Amino acid sequence: MGPTTKASFWLAALAFGLSAWASPQKAFQNARQAEEEGRHREAFDWYLEAWADPELRHESARRARSLERIARLSSIDDTSAIEPFVAKLGEGFKTYRSRSYLVLSDATDDWTRSRITLLERAREQYFRDIDRLGVPIHPHAHRLVCVFFGQHADYLAFAQEHDGFDAAWTAGYYSLGHNAIIIHDDRTTPSLFRVMRELAEYEERIKELTDQANQANRDGRYDQARLLRDAASDLNDNLVKERQRIEKQVLRFGVAKVLHEAIHLLAFNTGLQDRRSSYPLWVSEGLAASFEAESTTSQFGFAFAFEPREQQLDQLVLKDELPSLEKLVVLDDNTGLQAYTARPLYAMAYGLFRELHRTQRDELAAFLAELADLPAGEQTAEEHLERFERHFGDVATLERRIERRWLSAARERQAAAEQVQQAAQR
Repeated sequence: MGPTTKASFWLAALAFGLSAWASPQKAFQNARQAEEEGRHREAFDWYLEAWADPELRHESARRARSLERIARLSSIDDTSAIEPFVAKLGEGFKTYRSRSYLVLSDATDDWTRSRITLLERAREQYFRDIDRLGVPIHPHAHRLVCVFFGQHADYLAFAQEHDGFDAAWTAGYYSLGHNAIIIHDDRTTPSLFRVMRELAEYEERIKELTDQANQANRDGRYDQARLLRDAASDLNDNLVKERQRIEKQVLRFGVAKVLHEAIHLLAFNTGLQDRRSSYPLWVSEGLAASFEAESTTSQFGFAFAFEPREQQLDQLVLKDELPSLEKLVVLDDNTGLQAYTARPLYAMAYGLFRELHRTQRDELAAFLAELADLPAGEQTAEEHLERFERHFGDVATLERRIERRWLSAARERQAAAEQVQQAAQR
């Protein structure tokens, strides 16, 4: 998720600035010469400029990617990318440098390093899946910037003060203006604290039952003592299961969040999207949501569903609450969204992107490739709709088709879940 509001869009355009680049053809020539002479970092940068020409795009990207590792190693210190954050963040932030990222974090060291590992895995899978799709992208020019907050309140304050973004309904976001992702340690969210306080109350009840059982045993009331111990044991078993469920949910959500935001950061730094242009929400969020996963130790990406998103989509379909497809394909501004209004839109974006990847893959690839040359500035709703229908056909026809298929799939999964539940109760 990210602040794709009109204000942040123009802030990004201003921050991006104007470049005095050579023509792409001249840049390509310069790159070839620099590469032949062993000036790898210079060649790498020239190839990225040559990428602007659609005719040179594939070859420039291929050559740049072949030089990426050596160019990174031979480049000058790139910590200048995080200098704008230092004064804003204050003391307590440690700098981490991985192969592809620069991270500022005041969260715990083990949590930070685990998230950096997720970022690198997201990058690997992103390039793999986009390559398979056949959409040309280039390596990012420098390490990408991320800011990790150890406390939820600090995350909210930074988003409001420095991005003008009410992040209360998000767990992380991509900042267009800063060209960085901002996330926080999920374990510090107020909602989790409330749940843990409720569980602590159950612990007190277990202690009370245990004390009562001990007293009953001392008084010779052995049957009552046994009943009290059984009640305490049952309550403790339920408490353990609930704690495990919550911990698993927090872990699963935290992993998915990092992968999601990493894809936003990568898309805007590899030529797939441009911070000066305006994109439909379904493209940005559908793409990012397609890489969500519970873990990166198993397969994830375009070809693999993320169960929580699938469940959200099923609920919307079964309740006949799917957002209008026509409204979704022209929406490019998340101003005013809150959790309850964003959830169905993001679930629909996830479903639409996966549907198009499954049934109209070539058209999706052509659509994404065209977006790489989108002009700077805002797009009208009519322009978004025309471009969508030119690649995917009449939006009303597509909507009827996917609703029928999604409804059938949702009913099948619902019936299977009910059978499992019934079997467990026997």
